[in-house]
Amino acid sequence: MCIDEFKSVKNIDGAMSFVFADYQTKNIIDIVEDRRLNSLTEYFSRFSLEARNNVKYICMDMYSPYISLVKSIFSESEIVLDKKKFPLTSFFLKKLRQ
Repeated sequence: MCIDEFKSVKNIDGAMSFVFADYQTKNIIDIVEDRRLNSLTEYFSRFSLEARNNVKYICMDMYSPYISLVKSIFSESEIVLDKKKFPLTSFFLKKLRQ
């Protein structure tokens, strides 16, 4: 899974939205209006533990709430740091425009 954030609209609670995609298919799975940890924890907690444990790798930047999220919600996943921030963001923006 790949995760990132982007500025989607002016008037949202957290100023940045959260987007995640399937790394293998390159398809966006969903967009969450708010990238804050409590919002993401609530969002991902609705999925079963079995489903969350099936996520093996999460590609992301070093935003500390994302690291906390993965450690608490996706405890079986390995973090793959996106050292080249721009390509991942470009990937998501390209998918959003399709």
